[in-house]
Order: sequence, then C-alpha cells, then structure tokens
Amino acid sequence: MPTFTHLLPISPNGYVDQYGAQHIVGWVTNHSSQTLTSLVVAGFYNQAGIALDASSSNLAIPLKAGEAIPFNVTTFGNVDNNPAQAAQVRTFTAQVDPGIPPCQITNLLNLQRVGKRYKKMGQPGQ
Repeated sequence: MPTFTHLLPISPNGYVDQYGAQHIVGWVTNHSSQTLTSLVVAGFYNQAGIALDASSSNLAIPLKAGEAIPFNVTTFGNVDNNPAQAAQVRTFTAQVDPGIPPCQITNLLNLQRVGKRYKKMGQPGQ
C-alpha cells in the first residue's frame, strides 16, 4: 500500500493575490509505481514557529506514477481576515496530509473532446 511519502510537494511558494488572499503553491510528484491522489495541507507560522493558520486542498486529478501536478492552497480564514495575524507570518509549509493515506486509483478513463462531445481514448490509465 502506498504511503504519504510517495507523494511529495516540491518548491512551495507563497503569494498574496489582488484581493488580499494568501496562497501557497507548488508541485506534488508521485514517486510510487501506482496512480495516487491525496490532500495537500499548508500552514503559516510566526517568528517563534507558532502556527497562525492552516488550510488544505485536494489534488485536482489523480497522478500516474512519476507524474507531477501543481497545487494551490488558499482560503486561510485567519490570516486572510486579520491584518495583525497576517503581519506576523514569517514562514510557511506545505505537505501531503500524513493522516489521510493516498488513495490508489486503479482505473482512469481518458477522454478527448470531439466537437461538443467527448470520446474514450485508448485503454483506461493510458
């Protein structure tokens, strides 16, 4: 069974959008031999390392073995709505949630758009 160490976030970055919302973004890579999906958890910390806020986001699609996908964790209720808390942010982290084991996907369906319709392409998982 795959573990959360098979899905690793790499190069997380943070930014504040035009509406003042915090974002932690980066990439998750599937280092297993199976197709997996999971949850990315991100958090903001003050100078003393105390957590100020946390949020999570599901990966947008299942990842085939060796694939990588970008993630975007947002909707941080505390730092987005409290300027005093936002001013204290010094560091952030992102990780695959170790409390939720990655879900192994055994059958993927690939679709291709043809006009206004979609058709099945190749074998499942290809």
